[in-house]
Amino acid sequence: MLVQEHLSKIMEEPGTKVKVFLCNNTKDAYHCAMDRTIDLFVVDIILNPDLPGDSSGLNFIQNIRHISHYMLTLVIVATSLEDEIPLLVFMIKGLKKSSCT
Repeated sequence: MLVQEHLSKIMEEPGTKVKVFLCNNTKDAYHCAMDRTIDLFVVDIILNPDLPGDSSGLNFIQNIRHISHYMLTLVIVATSLEDEIPLLVFMIKGLKKSSCT
């Protein structure tokens, strides 16, 4: 089972009023966000693991911040990157670009 499926299962536990939309790429995620009102985004930095240096998840966050009703929507950034120091620097740079800091 993929990590996103595990997270979805946890968030949609019986008795909660949570609806999870799973998207495997930025195009689908963008369309989902435009067709619905999303209260919380959980975004993986690496949406295309086959592409070296992929950061399409951060690109998605930057793009979604340009939409007025998503400017302040909470975003949880998830990743499987292992080295914490470069990850932290990577995230700070990405957040500064999207005016979140």
